[in-house]
Amino acid sequence: MTDKPRVAMPAPKRRTLRALRLALLTGYLSGRIHERAATKATESPSDRAARGTARATKWMAIFTLFLVAANALTIWVLVKGGVDSHNLADAAQKTEKSAETSAQASRDFADTASGINRELGTAVGKLNLQADSLAQSVQQTSRLAAATEEANANVLAADRPWFGGDIQVSNFALAETPTATCTFTNSGRRPARAEHVECGSAFYPAFPEKPIYGAPGLHSRMFIAPGGHTSVAWTLFGREVSTPQAQNGQPTAEGMRALDAGELTLFVYGKIEYRDARSGEEHASHVCIRYLPAQDSTPAGFYDCDTYNDGD
Repeated sequence: MTDKPRVAMPAPKRRTLRALRLALLTGYLSGRIHERAATKATESPSDRAARGTARATKWMAIFTLFLVAANALTIWVLVKGGVDSHNLADAAQKTEKSAETSAQASRDFADTASGINRELGTAVGKLNLQADSLAQSVQQTSRLAAATEEANANVLAADRPWFGGDIQVSNFALAETPTATCTFTNSGRRPARAEHVECGSAFYPAFPEKPIYGAPGLHSRMFIAPGGHTSVAWTLFGREVSTPQAQNGQPTAEGMRALDAGELTLFVYGKIEYRDARSGEEHASHVCIRYLPAQDSTPAGFYDCDTYNDGD
């Protein structure tokens, strides 16, 4: 039986095959390197410490194996060279001591690694405590900022303009022409710009939510300093008014009878709409009085209304 002659592979084909194998090996090694780098980038401090401990343990084991192999080679050389049993025992004893030393070194390293892990855990715990303390500080700062903002708003509100109203009625009697004067006074600490000052009077069974007003008063759109005031005076019943209750600017006998009997109520009222000269905020104040018939302990006259004496 004759062997078939071996056909040599062409040189270009061999080079191509080697290049392909080298490319596959390079791709595999590059993938492993990138995979290992990604794993290291995402691992936690405790995993990193554990990996370092494992790597050190592996190298210690390799070192120990190397020492064991070197000692075994020494024993083999001694035996092979015909050294007596005493020298062989000494060599074995030295080997045992060397192995014990390596084992002790491994145990010491293990203890060191365990200590590192404990210290790492303590450090992580301290970091968590610091993070909690920081979060509490942020919350406290937020509460202080809110309290400061509220205090500033309260100071600003305390210094704002405030208006109170007062109405005086004169000559309210039969055959007289009654007049009224409505005064709004700024009792606040900042000036205000009056936008509208309006006053009016009317007979109502009950005071409505939106009473009737005429055109804005003559003193609209003016600045009123702290302690300053604005007033509007007018005739309660205009001469053009002709009703059973009032004619030619005077109350009629029927009107006075209805008022004293409690069948009707005459309301006199006013309002001021103004802006804070500093903040520009809009505010309003109202004032209202009404005619009440005589009671056992009080004479007939004008008294504060139950509603519409307010401000914001």
